[in-house]
Amino acid sequence: MPSTATSILDGLSTSVAVKAPVRAVATANITLSGLQTVSGVALAEDDRVLVAGQSTGSENGIYSASTGSWTRTKDFDGNRDVVQYTIIPINFTTGNGAFYQVTTANPIVIGTTSIGFAIHDPNITYARTAA
Repeated sequence: MPSTATSILDGLSTSVAVKAPVRAVATANITLSGLQTVSGVALAEDDRVLVAGQSTGSENGIYSASTGSWTRTKDFDGNRDVVQYTIIPINFTTGNGAFYQVTTANPIVIGTTSIGFAIHDPNITYARTAA
């Protein structure tokens, strides 16, 4: 089991239970490169994006948007980073957010296993608060 330490440099926890929020969710197949608009959100460099609808399911996961090729985020690039039921909060710029959950059974091998996601509970949202 991974530790739950938080990286001083990245501010990410290695916890598999709940990930840091993402800015947008791609529920349909997208190109994993270049800055683009995903689900109505114009992405900026280094925005976290939940990619949940790739034709090749092993490409699904959390990525860092980039002008070049996207890379998986440090908290979603290793086999010990995700398990079934891992929660990913969506942090929209305005309004309410939502939670996605990993639906794929364990074990999950990044880059090999087709990873599925679903809305954790469509009746539950959280209100974004001012920072």
